[in-house]
Amino acid sequence: MKKSRISPDVVKQIIDRYPDTPTSVLSDEFNYPIHYIYKLAERYNVKKSSAFMQSEYSGRIRPGQQSEASKQHRFKPGHVPASKGKKLADYCSPEGIQRSIKSRFKKGNKPVSTLYDGAITIRQVKSKGVARWYKFIRIREKEWEFYHRHIWKKANGAIPEGYNIVFKDGDTLNCTLDNLECISNAELAQRNTIHNLPEPIKELIYLRTSLKKQIDKTLRK
Repeated sequence: MKKSRISPDVVKQIIDRYPDTPTSVLSDEFNYPIHYIYKLAERYNVKKSSAFMQSEYSGRIRPGQQSEASKQHRFKPGHVPASKGKKLADYCSPEGIQRSIKSRFKKGNKPVSTLYDGAITIRQVKSKGVARWYKFIRIREKEWEFYHRHIWKKANGAIPEGYNIVFKDGDTLNCTLDNLECISNAELAQRNTIHNLPEPIKELIYLRTSLKKQIDKTLRK
């Protein structure tokens, strides 16, 4: 299994396929440990789809498959854990507590997956109901920046207030300098306005907005 750092492009492929693909298959195809695939999904908040969870690949016990014997060993509704409301000393011996100290996380401990300054990741960003993938770069611990903005600022200096860095080809993962341009809020709004779209698309947007209003109105009753 690989132990090298995973590239942003591979991350995107894994995340795109994760909802409907068995994790073991992704592990075999990309040659990364299965627990690493799970960690990626957790980091990017990606979950298995409902269709996958209802399929045989999910590993879940579906109605009609569970035996009566297995039911006897389940926690019953309202079950209270034995350790609830207790301190460690209430159910663990002094010797056991002392032994546990060796395996506890030390103050300031960082996970092995902690990235370094300059590391680049891909994240999904949602805005106005639309989800897009963007690259981010770590500036320092707990501080990340859009990679395309970082690239522009390194070459051209600070971005003026009221201006935006956009992608000429529309690909939000193509952060090469020649694919970036700096435009004002007014120009960005003009590019994104519905009036620039073909008539069939505009009609669909108007219809969607109307339907949403009717649904919201019905739900509020």
